[in-house]
Amino acid sequence: MNSAFCYGAIIVIVIRKTWNIMKYITFLIILLSLNLNSIKSQAFLSTQGKKIVNGQGEGIILRGIGLGGWLLQEGYMLKTSSFANAEHEIKERIQDLIGLEKTDNFYKKYTENYVTEIDIDSIAKWGFNSIRLPFHYNRLLQEDQPGMYIEEGFQIIDTLLIWCEKNEIYLILDLHAAPGGQSDEPISDYDSDKPSLWDSESNKDRTVEKKIDPKNIVAK
Repeated sequence: MNSAFCYGAIIVIVIRKTWNIMKYITFLIILLSLNLNSIKSQAFLSTQGKKIVNGQGEGIILRGIGLGGWLLQEGYMLKTSSFANAEHEIKERIQDLIGLEKTDNFYKKYTENYVTEIDIDSIAKWGFNSIRLPFHYNRLLQEDQPGMYIEEGFQIIDTLLIWCEKNEIYLILDLHAAPGGQSDEPISDYDSDKPSLWDSESNKDRTVEKKIDPKNIVAK
């Protein structure tokens, strides 16, 4: 197997902007944030007419499954919609019950155990060859500190990529909650008290921000 087999290294941002003429827009953004410098072009999928093809031009039929609820919580999945729908609301309710420190510990354990390597192994055994990973931008970027990154979030996705590679599974990275929220729906963790993606130039810039690894900067 080519060591770079899996990895659609793209982020798919599905935008439902229901209060605007643009109801459905899909952005395909080349993912420059992860440590993917060594992955060659043949690792990526592309389209050829109506077909999805790999780097060798071979047709690929994706049989996919989603990892919803892991790196972005959604009320309808957790059955909390009646009292906490968006992720920030869910976190607030948990914090009200157990306090900040225990909430942080809860989310640490939640993230560590929601998806493990054995789950990816099982997905492959069930016959799936692709995984969609919905995630919140705040797993990678500090919400209130532009330009500051959360290395733990990158490590989580890097580890998932390793598990996918071992099982010859393509990974689709779905930025389901962009800065500010790309829709007025809870699934993008939209907060009506804050500017949306579309109402803030800063949020727009952060959505397409490229992570620069200082190790790759060569002084001149």
